[in-house]
Amino acid sequence: MKAEKETNKKTGNNRFRDPNKVAWRSLRKALMVTPSDTWPRPPPFIGGGIRWARCPRPDGEFWAESSDYYQIVWSSEYEKSSKAFQFVQTSHDPQALAEFLYRNPYHLDALIQMSRVYQHHGQMDHATDCIKRCMYVCELSWSENFDVSNGNSRMDYRIETNATFYKALFMYMQQAGRRGCMRSAFELARMIFALDPHGDPVSVVLALDYYALASRQYAFILALLDANIQPVDRFTESARSEVESHSLSSLPNLYLSSALAMFHSGKKEAQEQLAKALLMYPSVLSLLLDACKVRTTSEAWKSVVENSRFADARPLSGDSVLAHVLSIYVTRHSQLWKSENVSDFLYQSAKLAIDSSVLKSAYPQMMELPPSLLKYHRAALQDYTDEVTMLPEDDPIPQQMEQMNQMAVHLPLENIQNGFQDDALSLTGNPLLLFLQSLLPWNVVQTRDN
Repeated sequence: MKAEKETNKKTGNNRFRDPNKVAWRSLRKALMVTPSDTWPRPPPFIGGGIRWARCPRPDGEFWAESSDYYQIVWSSEYEKSSKAFQFVQTSHDPQALAEFLYRNPYHLDALIQMSRVYQHHGQMDHATDCIKRCMYVCELSWSENFDVSNGNSRMDYRIETNATFYKALFMYMQQAGRRGCMRSAFELARMIFALDPHGDPVSVVLALDYYALASRQYAFILALLDANIQPVDRFTESARSEVESHSLSSLPNLYLSSALAMFHSGKKEAQEQLAKALLMYPSVLSLLLDACKVRTTSEAWKSVVENSRFADARPLSGDSVLAHVLSIYVTRHSQLWKSENVSDFLYQSAKLAIDSSVLKSAYPQMMELPPSLLKYHRAALQDYTDEVTMLPEDDPIPQQMEQMNQMAVHLPLENIQNGFQDDALSLTGNPLLLFLQSLLPWNVVQTRDN
């Protein structure tokens, strides 16, 4: 799951850290993040930390008795800092946020918020560093029995302390994917999904198949399609009739991605699988063709797109959850359909869809998702793209952030080589500047004892 390990494999960067510059190091090996030598020491539980604890099986459907259930417990000091953070949030002041983080460098919600601030200003390295800190302190706090590898450890998103962990994991997955670390992003997505596969509270299944395809985990997609996982809305749970019961395989993204997985696996039924998906969701064809910039005026494609099955398909309503999920699919997955061989596969499947009377009668157009899948209306489109919303150029970036950027560029080389002692940061400096400086590899923040 270490995205930096995957990055180093691609770039050939296998540098070893200088042991003389390690301020501290945990004896516990981290699974997801290699801690930076410049990070402050995470606090113990009684000093303002957090810990994992077993908890009773939650109320609601599809919480298996055989699974283990956990929740994050805040220490009393962490609770106090969280109350203070609520005031910081209402201020909408990056400097107040940086000052809070300077005093509470491992507060999860504050790190998530600061990561978003950095992203909106295009400082992706600092944004990733914040989320890595989240992941590291969480992993150090895991219970010994909390095993992410067996898929049997569950966490209820409705518990406030657990929700923060979900959010941090989701952001870490996004950041890994944006850096091209697709296998790491896939493993993180799979971990998030395994925490509550039936509830899927952060709608990660809409991205899980993308990262599986991008990292060539084709068998996983096909197994997920056959798993018959029954979805449930954890936020509006109510008794469901058997008629309403549908598995996750009814999601269009899994249907479409399973066809692509079959194609890449050399399975002969791939073309029929995609033809079925195109018949049920005909609007996705034009969406994919537009996103992939396919010239539909060519003689071959013109005969397909002008066929009544696609040209006369009923339009989905503006508030349709199905239309929303299809839009997310095309936004997230269109890159996977752009190669010449995949484009030809799409064409041949569309031809099969309009030529097969058996398929056309067996797979009518779907106008909406089944009731048990309507919960995916909460999925936000911007969470399924590698593009980050940037603030306009004329937006006044905080002066301290500009100062920090200039300082990082012009700092003399000898200051870097002097190590920690000569470049220790004073506690009395500007809070935002201190926090930004603490991210630089040659700085260490002074403690009150040092």
